[in-house]
Amino acid sequence: MSIPTDKLPYFFGSDTRSKEAYRTIIDDTVQAITDSVTDAGAYQGASVEDLQNLMQTTTILPQTGNGWDAVLDEVKKTILPNSLRTWSTNYMAHLHSPALLESIAGELILSTFNQSMDSWDQGPIATEVEVAVVNELCKLYQLGEDADGVFTSGGSQSNLSALTMARDWYCNTVLGHDVKKLGLPSCYQKLRIYTSEVSHFSMEKSAHLLGLGYDAVRKVPVDELC
Repeated sequence: MSIPTDKLPYFFGSDTRSKEAYRTIIDDTVQAITDSVTDAGAYQGASVEDLQNLMQTTTILPQTGNGWDAVLDEVKKTILPNSLRTWSTNYMAHLHSPALLESIAGELILSTFNQSMDSWDQGPIATEVEVAVVNELCKLYQLGEDADGVFTSGGSQSNLSALTMARDWYCNTVLGHDVKKLGLPSCYQKLRIYTSEVSHFSMEKSAHLLGLGYDAVRKVPVDELC
């Protein structure tokens, strides 16, 4: 896809104007972020009600753009002060921790080059990196030469992926039924998922998405060590 000459500064590329705009935007963003960092606590922003009212009175899809400077000013005024400070000593991480500096740099590289994992030609080295990391993890966990895997967005998607493969394997191996081609077998209501009673709620959500329903999940009691 070719980019009109007058639009080049808005996209990352080899054009000198694009590179200069990129440096300016990144530098301005870094400055805004570092200026906002304080030791005031994990959260000193507005209340739930105030933030909801703010969003209700904000034009989400304006007819015309405001330009980078205006947008950054709005971010500094609205977004940064009302964001959780994961680096605070008053914050105990639930699912997310302070960001590793190298990871932030890595995200910048990923976002800038914007590779796609849909096919090798859309992300050559990204594809090979994923394959290499998966293979190394398979060796680490001694899963055997036939082991394989993919990256997911997190535990919920991992559970869904695993249960999908388990369902398809069982139906194909035991029932001789190809779910991918034919859909669920006639006896699908007899299929069950056994899991710990303290397992994540994504097990039920996955059962729903797999066409089995919440009632297909059987919770197994556990002792006080779990």
